[in-house]
This record gives sequence, C-alpha cells and structure tokens, in this order.
Amino acid sequence: IIFISLFYSKILLPFFLGAFIAYLLNPLVNLIQGKKLNRNLSSIAVLTFFFGFIIIFSLSVIPIVIKQTINFLEKFPFLLDKLESYLTMISSILKNYMINFDHVNFLKNFHNSIGVILKSVIYKLFYSSTAIINLLSLIFLTPIVSWYLLKDWKKINVFVSSNTPKKYKKNINNNLK
Repeated sequence: IIFISLFYSKILLPFFLGAFIAYLLNPLVNLIQGKKLNRNLSSIAVLTFFFGFIIIFSLSVIPIVIKQTINFLEKFPFLLDKLESYLTMISSILKNYMINFDHVNFLKNFHNSIGVILKSVIYKLFYSSTAIINLLSLIFLTPIVSWYLLKDWKKINVFVSSNTPKKYKKNINNNLK
C-alpha cells in the first residue's frame, strides 16, 4: 500500500499542485473577470503573471544557491581540518582525565560516511531519469491543470455543491468561493 501511494503521489503531484494554485488564484481571476474580461483570458493573465513571477524568482535564487553550495564544498576540507584540530584538542583534554577518545578513527569514519552520502545525493539528483521526468511533468502539467481548473471553477463549484450532503454544504461552499 505504501509503495502504491508513493508511486501515485509522484504522478498526482502536478494535479494536486495545480488544484492548490487554482484555489489560491481564483479570487484574483474573479476580480479580473469582474472588469469585463472573460474567464479564459482572466485565467491566462493571472497564471502568466503567477508562473512568470515563479520563473523569475527561481532564476534569481538558483544561481545564488549554486554559488553558495560550491563555496561550501570548496571550504569543506578546511572545515574538516578545523574539526580535526578541535577533536585533537578535546582528545588531549580527555586523556588528562583518563578518558580514551580515538579521534583519528572517528574522523576516518566521518570522512567515509560523508563521501558515501554526497555520492548518493549527487547520483540521485542528477542521474535519476525518473526524477527528471517527474520534474518535467510537474513543470509542464501544473500550469495546464491550473488553467483548466480556473477556467471551469464555477462549474466545479456547482458540481461539488450539488453532490455535497446538506450537513456540510454551507462549509464547503464558503471554502470554494
């Protein structure tokens, strides 16, 4: 059951994300539609500005994150050397109190563990074809799903309202407006 839910979560993510974006942007589409612009054009305009903002934001943030990651990876050996000097100092202090702390083996195990973890992360990030396919489907399907849901929001409201039990109808209708 867990495998099936994980498998379908990757497939359904663009649809859930598209529905969430449509839910968030619906009041803005309604506002623009009230200015005598039809719903299709209102939806296109709002989604264009929304995803344009997301793209511009991403293009300005991603280079900063990459640069900081590269700087961290360049300074990582220095940080390990500094850690080793601190551990040597702590080890000598602990030896004064008759506590044996083997910092050399600790650092060897730490170096090996970090190397394995970094290789695994890099492999999974850059060489996984399913991750690339999932990312592309997310990038291309989410705007389409959002547009269709925004375009037909009123029809969706009518459908949900007509199929909701009376006990919950008022609450559901308030949330879908």
